[in-house]
Amino acid sequence: MRLRLEKDLEDLRAAVDRQAARTVAPLARTVDRDQSFSPELWAAVRELGLTRLPFAEQHGGGGTVRAYAVATREVARHSDSAGKERDHDRPALRMGANRTWAF
Repeated sequence: MRLRLEKDLEDLRAAVDRQAARTVAPLARTVDRDQSFSPELWAAVRELGLTRLPFAEQHGGGGTVRAYAVATREVARHSDSAGKERDHDRPALRMGANRTWAF
C-alpha cells in the first residue's frame, strides 16, 4: 500500500528517485555485496542533500523527519546499504547525523 504524500514530499520523492537512479544505483551492487564503506556512495548521498534532512534549519538542516523518511526509502530502493538504518553499522544516510551528534 502506498500512502499519499503532500505535494512537497511527493516532489522530493520523485527528485530523490531520479537522482539516486543516476548516482546511487551504479555503485549499489558492489557496496551491497561487500557491505563496505564507499566514499563514492557517501559523496552521492551528500550531493543529494539528504544528510541535512532530519535537522532544523538553525542547525544547518533543511528538512523534516518525514522528508528524511521519504528520501531514505527512495535511496533504499536503489541500494540496500545506503538506505537501511541499522545500529550495528552506519549506512550513508545516518553517518552524517551520527558524526554531527558526536561533536
